[in-house]
Amino acid sequence: MNVRKVFKAIMLAVFLLATLNFAWEFYQFHLQQSELTKACRETGFCPCFFGPPIEIHNRFLIEVLLLIAFISSRFKNVFSYALYSSGLILTLFIYKTWWQVYFNVMESSGASDDAIEHFAYLWGGNALDVYIAITTAISSYF
Repeated sequence: MNVRKVFKAIMLAVFLLATLNFAWEFYQFHLQQSELTKACRETGFCPCFFGPPIEIHNRFLIEVLLLIAFISSRFKNVFSYALYSSGLILTLFIYKTWWQVYFNVMESSGASDDAIEHFAYLWGGNALDVYIAITTAISSYF
């Protein structure tokens, strides 16, 4: 099997997993906001949020970067290879900063590890996020 075909298959799988992960988390966020809106109408008390949670923002950035890497993996010129590599490297950078946010919050608050919901120290993360990060790291070496 051609190495290029393997990369295309891996990028397609990672992109589809990231898309499903983002869609699922966005749906959960929408359900949560619907419940808060219902409670606001019933009680008159409306909590204020400053945008979406950090995990939604990070997953959106990862989704866009993996889309760029996936599209650029379909072409064979030098520019597309550079775009592919930069998409994967920036995806890994997003994951790195996501991990750093968790540790910075833990350090500044002085709380224990179980004070914030996390998976593998990703604040609001899940198993698919870790799988996508590992697969992206492996794919970036090729």
